[in-house]
Formats: sequence, structure tokens, C-alpha cells
Amino acid sequence: MLKSLKDVNLPKFLAHDVPLFEGILMDLFPGVELPPPDYDIMTVRIKDNCVKMNLQPHPVYVEKVMMLMMIQLLLHICCSCSGLCKNKT
Repeated sequence: MLKSLKDVNLPKFLAHDVPLFEGILMDLFPGVELPPPDYDIMTVRIKDNCVKMNLQPHPVYVEKVMMLMMIQLLLHICCSCSGLCKNKT
């Protein structure tokens, strides 16, 4: 349940709201720690595809692709609302 709460809500928050959200989760689930996710294979595949498409595999871009993948896995929907690399769910 903790992983689901983090996965669904974390991409929606701004950077300065993340510590508050994590504090709330620690209060709701005291002593529970999630192991860090292992996305090594996915990260390599994203970087390979960036090179194939003549894109720079910048760490922020790779992170956004990972967030988009997680949102699609959870919500099964994604809508592109604006220009290049900007998506809304």
C-alpha cells in the first residue's frame, strides 16, 4: 500500500512538497521502509533509445521518462497536452 501511495502521488508534487508528503507517509507507516526500486535495465534501455533517436540521455529526461512509465503502469492512461516531452495525466 505504501508503494502504491508513493507511486501514484509523488509524481504530482512539486519538489518543495515532497518532504512534507514523505513525512506524512512516515507518520502513517511508522518503521516501514521500502527497498529502492531496481530500474537499472529500464534506464539502460531508455538511454539506448535516446541515442538511437539522436537525443541526449540527460538524467532529468531519463527520470521523466521513468515517471511517465510509472504513471502509465498505474493509471493506464496518458494524454499529451503540449509540445515536446511535456505530458499530462
